[in-house]
Amino acid sequence: MPTFVRYLAPHFAISFAVTLVLNWIIVWYDSGFLVLGNYGRENVVSAKPETASTKLRCDVVVAVLSARDHVEQRNVIRDTWWSPNDDDVDLIHCRLFVVGNESCDVHPLDRLHGYDCQLWQVNEKDLLINETSVHLTSTVRSGLRLAAEEEESPRTLIYTSLTFNVHHPIVVNKLGVLSAPNTASIQSTVVLKDAVSKETVAKVNIGGNIHQGVLLGGYAYRAVEPVLLPEGFEGSIELLTDGELVRVDHVAPTNDAANGVISFQQATTRNGDFNVFDKRMVIATSFGYSIYDMDDLKRKLETRSRRQADWREKMTAEAVALADEIDNFGDVILVDVLDVYRNLPQKLLAFFNWIDENYDYDIVVKVDDDTILDRRRVAEHLKPSLSSTKSFWGRFRHNWIVQRHGKWKELSYRSVTYPPFACGTAYALSSDLIRWLAINRNWLQTYQGEDVSLGIWMAAVGPTMIDDTRWQCGDECIDNAFSRGQLNPAELKTAWKSLTRCGNFCKCI
Repeated sequence: MPTFVRYLAPHFAISFAVTLVLNWIIVWYDSGFLVLGNYGRENVVSAKPETASTKLRCDVVVAVLSARDHVEQRNVIRDTWWSPNDDDVDLIHCRLFVVGNESCDVHPLDRLHGYDCQLWQVNEKDLLINETSVHLTSTVRSGLRLAAEEEESPRTLIYTSLTFNVHHPIVVNKLGVLSAPNTASIQSTVVLKDAVSKETVAKVNIGGNIHQGVLLGGYAYRAVEPVLLPEGFEGSIELLTDGELVRVDHVAPTNDAANGVISFQQATTRNGDFNVFDKRMVIATSFGYSIYDMDDLKRKLETRSRRQADWREKMTAEAVALADEIDNFGDVILVDVLDVYRNLPQKLLAFFNWIDENYDYDIVVKVDDDTILDRRRVAEHLKPSLSSTKSFWGRFRHNWIVQRHGKWKELSYRSVTYPPFACGTAYALSSDLIRWLAINRNWLQTYQGEDVSLGIWMAAVGPTMIDDTRWQCGDECIDNAFSRGQLNPAELKTAWKSLTRCGNFCKCI
């Protein structure tokens, strides 16, 4: 063991005194102290070494990914399973909270989606004009034709399904289908669905001997019983027909994105090919609606500036509190990421790069901040389980269906199922895998979540996957579990009490 350790805390000046007693090294900081030794104690560290060539040695790095505002979660972890334990096995641990260095400056009520930082933009002038009925329009002279009908015009892709999000309540009052002179004999069905539950909300038949519809903006519409779609609703508008979809000329379409009250997400062809919505697409279906409670929408827009000013003050206070937390505890690192849910894959890669640049380590255990970890039990199995190179130790999901809607909406990964991936609550990786990810971080495509992204990236490497049910995916309880996740701060405390008294996360509950 070396006789001294030089260590530099990030962003803060440090003072230290070196004392050599019984082969222990204690380096005192203005924000705490570091203990390195071979008596089962742990080193509690977070900052990078003084020089790029000096890396701090840790057998195991335990990293908790945490949101900037999750101060309570971090404090509970510090007071429970994070604290040093004399009974730990003889491994040198480094423990870090990983936090993004930038907060979203858009108030949650003004974000287009709840999981990113995109501003919800509404065209107020157009809303005043179109508040009674806004519909998807197109100048393209396109339509349907029977499969047996000959057509000399070049074919262009037509999308039969379109998904959308509702950002303020609307009332749908009509559904429509692209119209052309050769479609009168074709019967088509237009269906409005809840994209998440797949339940039908409204449906009409147009064409054939049923009803030719009312022409408007290139579409034939039929009225439906008015249906209210609430804020946050995810819907799809789909076309069912026996006719073949054909583009009959090259006039560019002008799809109306409905002034921000709704936003379009994904367009799909009849054979299942899909793409992120683009206003140049030819969409075979449409719907008309009125804006529900226009006065409420106006109030939201009128109060936005005041809301944003209050939010900026809150973010400033949050940044000051986070700086104090780093100063007081010395166990938080900031990575260069806007700290929102959709950026978790980038946050993970940024951390892997940071840890590989600053630490000499064997294993990284990644944990969510709503998860409790039995460090003693994990430590007992770390070396045997990750004794080989390219080791990935966790509880894996297999043949997991790719979600196209909701919180885990995936628009980038095309397959029906994901490759095997570890549940994101907690897992462990060997250092060579971390190094590969750090080196290739700028070329890795990110996907909707941190756990599925890591699984896709690892599929290119072919790691040794150690599938272990003792890593829990959620808050279920089993004997000898390594972790238990999806817990609020009070539940974390209760699980810790049970673990310390009974050796189990929930036996004493």
